[in-house]
Amino acid sequence: MNYPTVVNGIDFRDLIFVANNDPVTDSFKVAKAFGKLTKNVVRDIERTIDACPPEFNTKLNFELCYKNNELQNGKPQKFYRLRKDGLMLLVMSYTKKEAMRIKIAYINAFNWMYAMLQIGQRQFEEERNIVIRTLRITL
Repeated sequence: MNYPTVVNGIDFRDLIFVANNDPVTDSFKVAKAFGKLTKNVVRDIERTIDACPPEFNTKLNFELCYKNNELQNGKPQKFYRLRKDGLMLLVMSYTKKEAMRIKIAYINAFNWMYAMLQIGQRQFEEERNIVIRTLRITL
């Protein structure tokens, strides 16, 4: 099955990536996609986290991270990794005309990545089963 990675001029690979076998995005990619400053996206994420009820697992959906920033003499720069639910909650407040197109692209990108991970899992299981059958035959 062939899955497109570019829809309406947006490449899904520019929006999300896999970390710990989960599709995620980060505040840098969100800022770029929505044409915002990264520090403003981080601020929006922190406001979203503060507004979330306790039953919404913010630590699972918004992972605080740091990276060294060469532009600031190696000073750690705060950013967030977001799972799909965290991203959806964050971008609900983004309402400019172009934002709807980006939101839909993110939904499609996450769905695409989930499909790719499932295909990879099935291929892994098929290969594992072949190896197991081969081992049984030779033993």
